[in-house]
Amino acid sequence: MKDTISISLYCIAENATIADALTVITENKRGCVIVISDQGALLGILSDGDIRRALVRGAMELTPILKILNPNVLSLNRSAVSAQESKKIFSEHPEINLIPILDVGNVVTDVIARGEETT
Repeated sequence: MKDTISISLYCIAENATIADALTVITENKRGCVIVISDQGALLGILSDGDIRRALVRGAMELTPILKILNPNVLSLNRSAVSAQESKKIFSEHPEINLIPILDVGNVVTDVIARGEETT
């Protein structure tokens, strides 16, 4: 498992706002952020495009991200994760920049970022 600082660079809590998400997305330079519950379970992903579309529809910076997140996330199971599998996902899905690694209970234990996958 990566240290909490690395995971926090790519994850945000479920009670965050659009403004919070924009800050994390700006800092991680990946165009998206993984949304997790208070227990660390994967809830979804939020991209800068999702935020932009929500703002066009009338959302505000204080809108909770739970209202606009995308629950459909490609992830890998911690027990079956491999460098080949992450490279395959990144090559087949150019729109994906982050892959959450899940443990029991869909808890995010790690994140693989495009360009940071191991060989």
